[in-house]
Amino acid sequence: MDIFSGLFTQVNNNNEEDLRVELQNMKPGEGVIRAEVGPSGVATFKKYFLQDGKLQFEIVKHPI
Repeated sequence: MDIFSGLFTQVNNNNEEDLRVELQNMKPGEGVIRAEVGPSGVATFKKYFLQDGKLQFEIVKHPI
């Protein structure tokens, strides 16, 4: 099963394919930072990284 299926619905202006390629090319411990724009128009910045073969993320910054 593709671990990326259904994970991203609104990422960086719906540029899901670019993020998918970047994540697939990551090595464990590396990260990719992207902004997800919520319904209110507020962007939540998240860092995606691979750990133990699984996709993880952490919130880096949430503008007020």
